[in-house]
Amino acid sequence: MSAFIVFMLSILHIAVLNIILSFDNISVIAYIAGGLNEHNRKKAYLSGFTLSLVFSILFTSIISIIMEIKWLPIQPLGGLLLMKITYDMLKTHPGEPEQEGGEYNVNNSMKLSRAIVKLTVISLSLSFDNILAIAGAADGNIKVITLGLLLSLPFLLISCRFFMKLMKRYLIILYLCGAVLVHTSLEMIFSYPPLLSLLPAHLHTIISSLAAIALLIFGFYRLKKNKNNAVEDIV
Repeated sequence: MSAFIVFMLSILHIAVLNIILSFDNISVIAYIAGGLNEHNRKKAYLSGFTLSLVFSILFTSIISIIMEIKWLPIQPLGGLLLMKITYDMLKTHPGEPEQEGGEYNVNNSMKLSRAIVKLTVISLSLSFDNILAIAGAADGNIKVITLGLLLSLPFLLISCRFFMKLMKRYLIILYLCGAVLVHTSLEMIFSYPPLLSLLPAHLHTIISSLAAIALLIFGFYRLKKNKNNAVEDIV
């Protein structure tokens, strides 16, 4: 097999891996963008994934330095912010009548600047997690990583818009996103070195998974309850 084909396959491999690892990014960006008007929403999509791309490339370049700074609380801070965003996403009672324009209950007056600040912090945290896997898969080859991330960007932009439409149409998707984000945020918090010594590694995964499952079960219960209440109101 020629070196060129191997190179292209490596780029494709990184692109596919980034798409798989970016599910949590898509969930966050789709939710935050949903709080903007149509004009600013496209800017938020592009800003979110561009920031993720930039941070991924940046972290790849300085990954060895970053890994030495054990005390740097990037991941736990990002995890806490992700928890806050998840709470904001779910605190509004889903199942209530949708607002004008078919939006689920979000604040459409959110400013683009505020959304970009949130996306910056989340992208900073999530990109750090993702790049560890991507850098390992690419053997630290900056060129392969950069081209692979660029190749995945158009697909992620399209997926985010499609995903947001699903969130509006099927409310259980909102809870599925919440479950993924809760799991991700807890894993990010537990990955902070000072916390690693407090609990065995397997307990981190168990706690994160149970929290995600509990939220998903609560989502099914809440939606079923809302549906039953709606039927009773009609009767």
